Amino acid sequence: MAFVGRVLTFVGFVWFLIGLFSVGKFLSKPVGGTLPLEWDDLGLLLTFLIYLGPGLLIGGLGVIFLVVGRKRKKRPREVEVRENKVREEEQEEEEKEEAAEERGVKKCPRCTKEVQVGAKICRFCRYDFREPSLQTLQAKVIKLRGKYIQLLREFRDSKDPAEKASLRREIDQINDEIENLRKQIVRE
Repeated sequence: MAFVGRVLTFVGFVWFLIGLFSVGKFLSKPVGGTLPLEWDDLGLLLTFLIYLGPGLLIGGLGVIFLVVGRKRKKRPREVEVRENKVREEEQEEEEKEEAAEERGVKKCPRCTKEVQVGAKICRFCRYDFREPSLQTLQAKVIKLRGKYIQLLREFRDSKDPAEKASLRREIDQINDEIENLRKQIVRE
């Protein structure tokens, strides 16, 4: 759309310049004659109708196409950049969790200090790991929602009916998990 806008703007600008040149040519001729509407006046009117008006119209349309084309381009890029950033952050978080599990430690959701995997109470802030906290449940919902959105995109882009059915089952399962977590959050 931006290319069309550039072409229309250029054509409209050139067309308008030709019209200005023609108008200048008509206006530089000496005025004379007794008729109310002379050939020169008619030529001036035709120049406006043929060059200046359409030149402005085409140029204006070109500018509109340029503006609309730029807005359409920016939106998907910004969304894609945000999605990539979220994916990278999720991957980093998962890698950190896996590395911590390999060392036999986990992070306390309240104070973010590392404690042993088998700990029932955080030794720093006295957080009780036996009951899931509201923050933990909300974090799980957010993580599941991200996976849910990713699966919906895959479902939308998939052409294979068997793959769509498999994705549909996964989507339903994640949706049920999210609903169960929300019920737990409401209870707390």
